[in-house]
Amino acid sequence: MRFKSVVNDLKEGILYVLADSDILPLKDHFVGALLSFGYINSYEKKTQKWACDELKRRLTDNGALVVLYERE
Repeated sequence: MRFKSVVNDLKEGILYVLADSDILPLKDHFVGALLSFGYINSYEKKTQKWACDELKRRLTDNGALVVLYERE
């Protein structure tokens, strides 16, 4: 995975975490930006909502969330 290969090139202050959405080792309202590499639409609608809510809960008030959506 290319993302793993650039971890040593990340700027100071950037936290790299590889985790499942149901086991996020992050405090609530702690992260300024999150990028989810899993295609959200590969899950049932109920699970999609839950996963997005869990990710958004970790974001600061002005944080950004990017979730991939596969076009069918």
